[in-house]
Amino acid sequence: MSKSSVAVLTREDYIGFAMMNFGNFGLGGGMMFFGWIIPVIVVVLLVLGIAALWKYINKK
Repeated sequence: MSKSSVAVLTREDYIGFAMMNFGNFGLGGGMMFFGWIIPVIVVVLLVLGIAALWKYINKK
């Protein structure tokens, strides 16, 4: 098994895992709510962090 095939397999597994989390996270409606709110919070924090870092770099 070459390294490239391992990388492709890992990427496909990750995409499948991410889709599973976004699609049907848990069983109840409450779990489904958290299934999409957590990734949204992560993305917002990431964007805010990059913006803060960008301002800090430009200030110097």
